[in-house]
Amino acid sequence: MKLFGNFSNNERHIAEFYYQAGFIVKSNIHIAQAIKILKEQQYAKEMKATLAEIYAKMLSGIMFSEALAQYPNCFSKSEIAYISAAEETGTLGDALVSIGKMKMKRLKLKTRILLTLIYPAFILASALVSFTITAAIVSGHFMPSMEYMNIKMPFYASYFYSTAKFLANPYNVIISILAIYALCAALKLAYAKNKNRMDDIVWNMPIIGKFIKNKTIGKMCEHIALLSKNGKSLTDAIESAAESSDNYVGLKLGKAIKNGIFQGEELENIFKKHLPKMLAGFIAAGEKTGKVPESLMSIAQYCEWETEKYLENLEKIIDPILIILLGLGLGCLIICFIKPIYDLSLQLR
Repeated sequence: MKLFGNFSNNERHIAEFYYQAGFIVKSNIHIAQAIKILKEQQYAKEMKATLAEIYAKMLSGIMFSEALAQYPNCFSKSEIAYISAAEETGTLGDALVSIGKMKMKRLKLKTRILLTLIYPAFILASALVSFTITAAIVSGHFMPSMEYMNIKMPFYASYFYSTAKFLANPYNVIISILAIYALCAALKLAYAKNKNRMDDIVWNMPIIGKFIKNKTIGKMCEHIALLSKNGKSLTDAIESAAESSDNYVGLKLGKAIKNGIFQGEELENIFKKHLPKMLAGFIAAGEKTGKVPESLMSIAQYCEWETEKYLENLEKIIDPILIILLGLGLGCLIICFIKPIYDLSLQLR
């Protein structure tokens, strides 16, 4: 599963393209002309080349959404489906502005989530490496003396001493780096072969799973709402949302909702089976008032709000936990070497 989608500068360029193109089209300028204007102003080489190709395809008579569909690595299925519906209803400018705003908002949230998750992992990994190197250097100074005097070495001191001797050889360091790289490549291949199972595992994980659930449910509801507002039937919108999902669980969720509709179940009951009761309540209110798309958009906004609140709480507890863990690690490191040094000093007397 792509946990948070493709994360790159190109994503920001695409969001800006949508936003700017939308305003140009709303000024009664044809989308092909808008692409030409933005192409000339674009400074990113890859994005500029892509826009030039799209412009050339549109000059040959291809629809804007069809031209975008030929670049699946840049433009998602949900965005293309929304743009296609907007072309039919004549609301392309508003649709492009909406997509640009949503992508920029999602990109900011994605950046915040990644920083929140990477920060503690980076600190703990750096601390582990620092502690290991420090312990290896310290043990390297007194372990030879202990061996010479036949003093029994604690297992942890022997481990650090062996690590120090291993790292002293630059070839061993190179081999270790290559081994780690090979392991990462093997894990990536294993994930590709067992993607469906891995998606289920990630979906149920305690912290990352929370973000994935909110992202998948929010994005799907937002997709269905936007397509419904642009004249698509609810079943077609749900099918399109399921197909554009970037994980297996989201695809299963979309298909289950669609099958429930075909079987004649009420939307409220369908959503109760697959979503939290609170979110199903939004759908119930929408069915009664005849505003299901608005209710789905409210669910998407709620998922985004819940993610932000969860992030705030997570950010508040990360620093205290890191301080406690680093303090415990440093304390254990000091205690581990006090006894061997004390035993050595007694022997020297």
